[in-house]
Amino acid sequence: MIFNIYTYQFKPIYQERTLFCDPDLEAKKAMEKKNIIFAEALKDVIFAYRNKKHNVHFIVKTNDFFIFQISNPRKIIIEKSFQVSEELNEPSAYVIIHNDREVQRMAIQQDLLAFSDTNVVASIITNSVRQVLQDAFLQISIRREYSRSEFWDIVNANSDQITSIKFKFDYPNLPRVRSLIPEMLKNASARTRSSTTTLEFEAEKDKTLYIDENDKDIQELNNGAADCGSEVAIGLKGFRRKIRTGHTTKEIELDELQIIGNPNDIKDILKSIV
Repeated sequence: MIFNIYTYQFKPIYQERTLFCDPDLEAKKAMEKKNIIFAEALKDVIFAYRNKKHNVHFIVKTNDFFIFQISNPRKIIIEKSFQVSEELNEPSAYVIIHNDREVQRMAIQQDLLAFSDTNVVASIITNSVRQVLQDAFLQISIRREYSRSEFWDIVNANSDQITSIKFKFDYPNLPRVRSLIPEMLKNASARTRSSTTTLEFEAEKDKTLYIDENDKDIQELNNGAADCGSEVAIGLKGFRRKIRTGHTTKEIELDELQIIGNPNDIKDILKSIV
């Protein structure tokens, strides 16, 4: 079975809900407990999206690790012995969530018989936990990770044509991604309550940028973007539309025996993905 890899991150909600509510204090408390709040939401919520309920069967259900199957109920027409009938079919896909605050990764099974795209499953999870998180002053974003090499493939193929590069990051709180983002951006993002932080490099008119693959700062910006699924927009000379990263997918292959029999091994696999 092939699984697509996702990263999820949390953002605080700054909102004065009562007369004595301190938005900064509530946001800080929420971010300190974000993984526990998310875990409790996963355990208790009804999974639903676009007026459809999706049944869930948990195989592992701890605060820092979840394995479950999620169904996609649909009616199908069956003809048997010349009789036509309507039955409910509930194909399912596996979801694995490593909820360690240092990891925050999901692996969602590719199964076209169950869901047309793994993004649909990510949307179901986002929608299902949204209200619980909002009540706790939190938001979540779930993004599919892509290959770090994708950016450099574009740069190397257009090395003398690049006019601009724009990096965009969600509120940076995940340690493995946060460590790749410049300190100034992280601090400014937190102080200003920025939901999204953008860093753009733009060449003079009729000039192009020089992007060196050995530039450590650019490497880390790209790695941070790829690892949290945030696209990078690259402008090219003579083209109005920008090229965007995010077309590749990080994947792992697991069999059912691994999923059911060796959950700790899967935790290590998800943690070590680059």
